[in-house]
Amino acid sequence: RLFFVQFSFFIFSLIVVIIFSFNAVVSKPPDLTCLHDSAVEACWAYTTERVLLPVVLFSCTCLFTIEVMQVGQEGVLTYFSSLWNYIDLASFGLQIVGDICWLSHAAWDDEKLWRTTTRSLLAFSVLLMTVKTMYFARGFSQWGPLVRMFFQIIFDLQAFLMILL
Repeated sequence: RLFFVQFSFFIFSLIVVIIFSFNAVVSKPPDLTCLHDSAVEACWAYTTERVLLPVVLFSCTCLFTIEVMQVGQEGVLTYFSSLWNYIDLASFGLQIVGDICWLSHAAWDDEKLWRTTTRSLLAFSVLLMTVKTMYFARGFSQWGPLVRMFFQIIFDLQAFLMILL
């Protein structure tokens, strides 16, 4: 039962994080005229970000806290013996740092650096969360073979990807 609650919370958080991150990556930074003039087109995106950002921060902070408590319960050596624990800490941590970068837009002097940093953090975080979700999907009879095939294709392409890099 506890697994079902944690899994449901994770899926909800992942959906909200993907929506927020996609919105943050494709939208312009909020224009403060939205606060005074509700007819401005960018106000919808700014309102969406104001609503989603606290939800994303709260859910990722809760999930990150669960991971830190798990480190305390299992011990550092046992916890870090699994690759998936690294993915958990990295994905939630990167999402929190990306959200803080998004909030600190006014403090950055270089707009291009801010945009690149924020987008990179959010994109990598969502990529890690997607990999984790695919890992959970392996246990379902309809999704398992598809996920296995996907990971096998990625594994087979790694030599070609190294050449491209």
